[in-house]
Amino acid sequence: MLLSSRQNLNANEQNNYIRLINNVDNWDEYVKYVIAHQAGPLMYKKVKSLSLTHKIPKTAMAMLHQSWLKTLGRSMVLIEHFRNTMDAFNKAGLTAIAMKGIYLSDWLYSEVGLRQFSDIDLLLKPKEALEALEILKNLGYSSSTIYMANFYKKHNNKNEFVHYPPMTLNGVSIEIHTRLYSNNADFNVEIDDLFDNALMSKVQGVKSFIFSPEDMLINLCLHMEKHFRGGAFQLTGFYDISNILDIFNEIIDADKLMKICKKYSVEKYVYKYFHLCNIYFLTTLPSISGIENYLPDNKDHLLFNKRLQMDRSYVNFFDTYGKNVQSFNKLSDKFRYILHFIIPSPEYLTNRYRLKSKILLPLYYFYRIYLALKISFNALQGSIHYKLKK
Repeated sequence: MLLSSRQNLNANEQNNYIRLINNVDNWDEYVKYVIAHQAGPLMYKKVKSLSLTHKIPKTAMAMLHQSWLKTLGRSMVLIEHFRNTMDAFNKAGLTAIAMKGIYLSDWLYSEVGLRQFSDIDLLLKPKEALEALEILKNLGYSSSTIYMANFYKKHNNKNEFVHYPPMTLNGVSIEIHTRLYSNNADFNVEIDDLFDNALMSKVQGVKSFIFSPEDMLINLCLHMEKHFRGGAFQLTGFYDISNILDIFNEIIDADKLMKICKKYSVEKYVYKYFHLCNIYFLTTLPSISGIENYLPDNKDHLLFNKRLQMDRSYVNFFDTYGKNVQSFNKLSDKFRYILHFIIPSPEYLTNRYRLKSKILLPLYYFYRIYLALKISFNALQGSIHYKLKK
């Protein structure tokens, strides 16, 4: 699966890929696993490009093909929304940077349907963001924010927001970002720098600004750090970083990348993910002085392998939301923050789980409490396991 995510394989890697395919003994279960890790379309194209379809059972190949078609169909819908939005923004003279999936599916994977993405993320300067939202409203998009509790609504300014509430139309969501990370992060990425380094390009056939290769790579790693030890993790971030290191290694300015990392004090995050991609995806490390001093620790390896096993048991609430809890001075407020996270409002619960009947609400409250206990226990178990391994 990890080799399937790589766009380019050398001769030795191709031979290893063939050997591994020959050793698969349960194709139905394996394909389900690959699709669950968002690698179905990538493997479908990989086995076709290497003329290996005859080595895979027809039912398994059909499942991979279906995953590619599904991703292709969803991507085409999102691309149409992106084009209409950027046309309107360009006419208004707004500067918008296309972020993550919508751009990477074009620039990095070069074929629609290979890179899964679920929404459209755009970065705008704070002074232009409100105009962008107004344009989206005129195009028919709307938003509604449902808070976990009135306590959350009251304290929603506790942390400076990263993006406005998603604007949706016909099931497609567009997020207008004015920054990339919350003010709780232990680093500060200068938004002005991102715009100064941004390049004008064509994304999905329409004019748009894009991150410089160095900024793209750095922020993919920082975004990965945000989710790697939290719950909302997907391997697609690793696929993206690995392929950029693999395909665009020659156009990455290592000195520039190193200077930016030093300026933002993010070497320990960025270089760690370079090492993880080198170890697990066999990509080449960039030639950066001192990169060998930022190796992943035992917990990083443990978590990566747990993620491969689709095991979220080592997710720790305080790894993910601890800084938010710490932002409250009163112990009672800290407790209320955690309590409302576990037991949110009926409106939030109905929206979160798309409940069609209020009769189901009590069941989902018990489910939330069960999850909280399970995650807490497993996180403690994982912490003990990590310390023993260390």
